[in-house]
Amino acid sequence: MVIDKFDNYPTLKKYLHPLDDLPRPLIGRNDEIKRFISTLHNSIMSNPCILGYPGTGKTALVQGIKTMMPDFKFYEIDLQSMKSSNFPMGSIMKSITSELKSLYTETGEKNIVFIDEMHMLFMYDGGEPAQVLKPDLSKSAEHGIYFAFATTLKEYRKYVAGDEAFDERMVRISLPELSSESVAKILNNMVLAERDKLPSNTRMEQGIIQKIIDLSDRYIQSEKQPRKSMTILDNMLGNVKAAHYFDAKYELDTINLSEVLKYLVGVDINWSLDIPNLEKTMNRRILAQPVAIEAVINRLYLMKTELNDPDKPLGSFLFTGPTGVGKTELAKILSRFLFGKEGRMIRFDMSEYALPESVDKLRERIAEQVWSEPHNVILIDEIEKASNECSRLFLQILDDARITDNGGRIVSFKDTLIIMTTNVAQEVYKGIGEDMGILENIPNKKIKKMLHQNIELIYKSLESDSSFPVELLNRIDVITPFGPLPSEILKKIAGIRLFELKNLVWTKQNVTVHFDKKVLDYVVHGNDVGNNTSRNNGRTVKNIIDSDVSSKIAKFILDNPSNRDINVNVSGIIAINTPNHAISTAEIVVGIDSVDKEMEF
Repeated sequence: MVIDKFDNYPTLKKYLHPLDDLPRPLIGRNDEIKRFISTLHNSIMSNPCILGYPGTGKTALVQGIKTMMPDFKFYEIDLQSMKSSNFPMGSIMKSITSELKSLYTETGEKNIVFIDEMHMLFMYDGGEPAQVLKPDLSKSAEHGIYFAFATTLKEYRKYVAGDEAFDERMVRISLPELSSESVAKILNNMVLAERDKLPSNTRMEQGIIQKIIDLSDRYIQSEKQPRKSMTILDNMLGNVKAAHYFDAKYELDTINLSEVLKYLVGVDINWSLDIPNLEKTMNRRILAQPVAIEAVINRLYLMKTELNDPDKPLGSFLFTGPTGVGKTELAKILSRFLFGKEGRMIRFDMSEYALPESVDKLRERIAEQVWSEPHNVILIDEIEKASNECSRLFLQILDDARITDNGGRIVSFKDTLIIMTTNVAQEVYKGIGEDMGILENIPNKKIKKMLHQNIELIYKSLESDSSFPVELLNRIDVITPFGPLPSEILKKIAGIRLFELKNLVWTKQNVTVHFDKKVLDYVVHGNDVGNNTSRNNGRTVKNIIDSDVSSKIAKFILDNPSNRDINVNVSGIIAINTPNHAISTAEIVVGIDSVDKEMEF
């Protein structure tokens, strides 16, 4: 019968476990090793506290040191089990320290007790577990009990630093992210350790280790080295070892790396931007905005050829123009083409950050979003509504492609595309809309000319607005106008919306809707849209259809549940009084009367 030395110590047996060995050599931590071991031999402050971001190897450091100190026994406290126990954590910790002292008296063995996530000592049971430990922290040599703590700097500042008496009994050891050279050695050791488990003819692509490190740094900001590179390589090795189950073949190469990155972080490193196809999509979905599309496309060519500044965001844009003319839609298109889907867009409504004191809230939110998904389109909607303090937050982002969050963490924006929108310069766009009139089918060439003729006035309006300090405007790569929409474009948009409505009614209610052609004139001219350039936009068209057309169709369906056909007509008159004004006494009528000239979709 094997006798466990903890048999007489029930609390130690339940909550203290031998620390695992490190399955690889400890690399790149010579300074930290020296500091840790020296601390253990201090006369008073002999308890090291390792501070580092998740993934930097805090536990690995202690496991590596374990092999260098055979005269000490290394254990780890199971704080999670303590937390879920029916007994208070403070009383459990008191039993642990008492039994450790008795064990030392019995065996004379010096014990190092590792407490990972040590901030939990302060979070639970009113902080009593930490207070129980405090008296013994300066008596390690006397009792043969040494504590090694570990946590993140953020948690340390939040929970531990305020207890000066506890803090003064530890020696803090900062654990920085490992250098690229050290991470490469770790990854190579991982491959060597797995060699006998891989197929004998497995090929390792030259330079693949450095590629793993470089791409993990680029696409996984939310973790630190070496963990993020080790995670990628571990998955690649898993693909190689498991391939025979799927009648496949994997190598340690870029193809394997690409697959792993795709399912770990959603990035396809083999994907290539098809700019001609993107331009076609823009022109199909963004109507009558030739200046904006041309400006964006020109910038994308710089990005694709990597002629943009690598130390700044991929690109930064200020979309200026009336509401509902395609600014947000263009951002969605860029999100899909650049990052694979429209969901790769983080949107900030800047009206939520109108107060100066909201700058910390904005800093924390944008940092957290980009930290977790660093390859995104960032849409800063209506930036003029933000406080000046919040607007100036973007100076550093546009200049250095990074900010520091409230916890001291540096967040990179190098793989983001930043799009700001604004409705400033409405008076200029109103004049452009009046020049367009409400009848003319204006070609893109003329629209471009009208916008270019007014570009200086648009810039002056921006510069005179306190939301746009000169230093912010100077840092934006592209400032481009979105003009009001001509009547013919509004009719196209209305036609699309009515077609969608027709399909929706059929899908949901099994009812066929017939629209008279005059409905288009009503939507564009019969509700004062064409007479007010601030309303010459797709959003207003949708709102009018919802309020004047969809609602009446819905009411008719509810009032006439057996009717399978509905006709939508216009009663009254819509008359064009001048090229810039329409007079209307019209209204939408929904019923069973036949339409005069049915719209064709």
